[in-house]
Amino acid sequence: MAHTFSSVLAGQRALFPTADVSRAGQPSVYFRALVDLGNGDVAGIEASRAGTASPVDGPSFRLSDRTALQNASAQDPLGAWGNAIRQPAAYLVRGDLDSSPASLAATVQAPFDRIIIMYDMAALLVAPGRAIDVLLAAKRLGARVLLDNFDLADPPARFMELLPADILRVDPRRMPWHWEEPRGQETMASLVRFADNLLMDVASEDVQSIGRKQELKDLGVRYGQGGWRLDTAGVLPDPGIL
Repeated sequence: MAHTFSSVLAGQRALFPTADVSRAGQPSVYFRALVDLGNGDVAGIEASRAGTASPVDGPSFRLSDRTALQNASAQDPLGAWGNAIRQPAAYLVRGDLDSSPASLAATVQAPFDRIIIMYDMAALLVAPGRAIDVLLAAKRLGARVLLDNFDLADPPARFMELLPADILRVDPRRMPWHWEEPRGQETMASLVRFADNLLMDVASEDVQSIGRKQELKDLGVRYGQGGWRLDTAGVLPDPGIL
């Protein structure tokens, strides 16, 4: 029978020694810089250490925009975003079991308490013991941990209980196509209750309207991630859709 978030009881988190999982090579590290818009909303951008950078594709994003951003980012990993976006509230960094949290933090050159390291649940399930070691190492540094890419229909909830994480991110577009809206809302509310019991927050992707943002907020979802557009100051999300 499929597990659900509601059917899992809160468990004890196991502590393991810190593992050294530094990578010898220099992989591309994708990250998102979250920007405090000054009105209570937080927005974000994406870039890669390899020198290419782009916002999430949206209706107003053109090929010429991407080319300009790639050229601007040749010297600076943040490219055109640089100082134009003010001081980012946090950096989202994609991590894995082969990258040490310390090396990821060094990549973006930001304080540990401003870094959120994202981990793919599918990858963590491959080596559960090592996954806990890596996440604990991130927490000891002061970084926050985000988990994403997990099956909402049959979540690995008991394993997720053991992980020292701060945020669970879901993409409603990954919900089974045959789920009706009430089922989707029920699942999201169940996830929020599960996360709340573990002192975690929930973030949702694909928030494309103020109405959708309010709907998720009413369910207890703390963070919404929408689309982006260009503006004269560089690249900033449109506050109207956040």
